Amino acid sequence: SDSIRFTFADSLNYFDEDYTFQVSYQDTFHQDLNYLFSNELYVKIDTYIDGDESIIEMAKIGRPVLLRGGSINRTGENIRLYRDTMASAGFGEEAVERALDQIWVWREMHVAETDDQALDEFLPAHYRAYTHMETVRERWNPKDLPMTRQRPPRDRAGYQGSPDPDAPQNLIGSPKRVAEQVALMRDAGVRNLMLTNRGLMSREKTDTSLKLLTGKVMPLFQGD
Repeated sequence: SDSIRFTFADSLNYFDEDYTFQVSYQDTFHQDLNYLFSNELYVKIDTYIDGDESIIEMAKIGRPVLLRGGSINRTGENIRLYRDTMASAGFGEEAVERALDQIWVWREMHVAETDDQALDEFLPAHYRAYTHMETVRERWNPKDLPMTRQRPPRDRAGYQGSPDPDAPQNLIGSPKRVAEQVALMRDAGVRNLMLTNRGLMSREKTDTSLKLLTGKVMPLFQGD
């Protein structure tokens, strides 16, 4: 199928520069963007995994998963690992297909009129948010709890040229670039995309990003 389902996570909120909570958009997208979303597009899974061992264990019991991070090609490998493990565990083809239809892939997203504008708006804010969250984790997590540090966001050099399916790139750029990234994800086996901006932008920039996404990117992946 050429179609991909999209949803926007609850973390599409925005914050002041001091990260004071301002507003949640989740309940207003349907009206403000004049775009039809079905309730079935909301993610109903609660298992976020990051690693082959977890993928294998969830696939053995046929439980849908949320995949995050890594490159497009790595995500495709994860989906194929899940599919093959389910089949090896004795699940029939229909059961495997139902599970694959419920696997979601989580990506950060920001769309602007040009690639440069999107990168200028997103990258500095993303790095500030990353730094803030690492500080919070360091301050509040129990000191005796092993905790891996998140990978720092890619810098501008990591987004040069055409989308790279072997690099862990977010969906950042013009509608054309983001559509190219989504097409690569579809071809890798992704059926469902959960998108966040994690409170990085002003309401104006977020609204513009979502209008470009829903008006110029999503219609390309709605199928017949």
